[in-house]
Amino acid sequence: MKKKQPNSLSENKEIYKALYLNIPIETIVVDKNAQIIKHNCTKTWVGDKPPKINDFMFIDYIKIKDRDINEKLLKCLKKPVLKEFPNIKYNNKFLHLKIAPFLDGAVITLTDVTNTEKINQERLRLEIAIEQIREGVAIININGTIEYVNKAFKKNTGYKNDELIGNNLLLIEGEKHNTLFKTEIKKVLLNNQRWIGRRKCRKKDGSFYDVELTFSPIKNESGKICRYISVRRDITRENQLELMLIHAQKMKAIGTLAGGIAHDFNSILGSIVLNTELALEDICPDTETEYSLKQVLIASKKARDLVEQMLTFSKNSEVEQKIVKISTIVKDILKMLRSMISSTIEIKQSIDNDTGNVLANPVQIQQLVMNLCSNAAQAMKNGGTLYIKLETIKTDELSRLSGIKTDNLIKLTVKDTGDGISKKDVERIFDPFFTTKRIGDGTGLGLSVVHGIVVSHNGYITVESKQKRGSVFEVFLPKVENETSLK
Repeated sequence: MKKKQPNSLSENKEIYKALYLNIPIETIVVDKNAQIIKHNCTKTWVGDKPPKINDFMFIDYIKIKDRDINEKLLKCLKKPVLKEFPNIKYNNKFLHLKIAPFLDGAVITLTDVTNTEKINQERLRLEIAIEQIREGVAIININGTIEYVNKAFKKNTGYKNDELIGNNLLLIEGEKHNTLFKTEIKKVLLNNQRWIGRRKCRKKDGSFYDVELTFSPIKNESGKICRYISVRRDITRENQLELMLIHAQKMKAIGTLAGGIAHDFNSILGSIVLNTELALEDICPDTETEYSLKQVLIASKKARDLVEQMLTFSKNSEVEQKIVKISTIVKDILKMLRSMISSTIEIKQSIDNDTGNVLANPVQIQQLVMNLCSNAAQAMKNGGTLYIKLETIKTDELSRLSGIKTDNLIKLTVKDTGDGISKKDVERIFDPFFTTKRIGDGTGLGLSVVHGIVVSHNGYITVESKQKRGSVFEVFLPKVENETSLK
């Protein structure tokens, strides 16, 4: 059965009148001078008081304080073009205003969008805040598709925005992450709980970095999980600092032990040397006994040298320190070094003459440089390149952790292209008597002594190495300007 169609002008008028009066949007009809002709505001209105017939729209009813906006509104009444003003500020409200001109005036609709605008502003503030934080934030849907990432996430991973949005986070991170999410993380999230853990995440260039990862479920209005938010904090540097702090504490403990043993051993050696020398005075020369006693003296002196190295490592030996120009010391060592190492090793150097001064014992700095260079040379038995660099740098987080108070550091880098050191051995490389060389090729105290010298000069040392890719030792010493800066 067909619905009855309105067949008269009066019926059409009644229909439009009913729509006009009952539509839930405030509608006001004005003439070209903005004087109110009609309105449907019988129960609610956005102004401070209900509109009245013959009131002027933007003077008596809605008083807009912004003069420029007022002028624009009045001009729109005389132009036959639909115009929208989405967020007009009126008192403590935000209004969405539309002006639809007709021949003798215009129809104006007003909507209070204050709540919507507050939500939008709150969302904008939240987005700005998230964009500024150091933690990487990603929002993904239930299938793992990325919908949003912040600036830190892109910086940490190396991906651009268009390489992430719309792609699957789990596939970008790699198969291991995908398996972890499906087998462990998702189970926790489906129980409306948050998952927190540490793992390695992959960057765009294929390298990995340590992160503290948090996954949390996001629910819709009905309480159903619709998305997940992933927050990741780069803890690579933090882990490095933690390992170095643990190593420093271990070395301090070993140094205390070594120092105590060395002092006791020194006393025993003194007795052996003294009695051996007395015995030599009472026997006939050129006898087997004399020869044996002289061998005891030779061995005792070697043992004494070993004790001196142990004391240097443990910082228990008293040495005089003075202000020295370190670039001069390094250059002098490099002149001697050429004649001491194989001709198959190329030496490349970059020594900044303006690095300045350090408070140091010159002999110990010589020993430090020599030990590092000879150690590097021994790692390149089949030839290679030895790089030595001296420069000034600014104090960083690691320096502050090491207790360095100055703003400037002098950095000595010794790099080789030798066999490298395994990750397991790097962790023990500064331990006394630890060596990767064959028995008889070294005492295992060379790098331990280097470590002791660096620490006794209020500096610190780092090492990076991979097997078959060489090693890099970096020594950081506090720079001093003059005697006054030491006080």
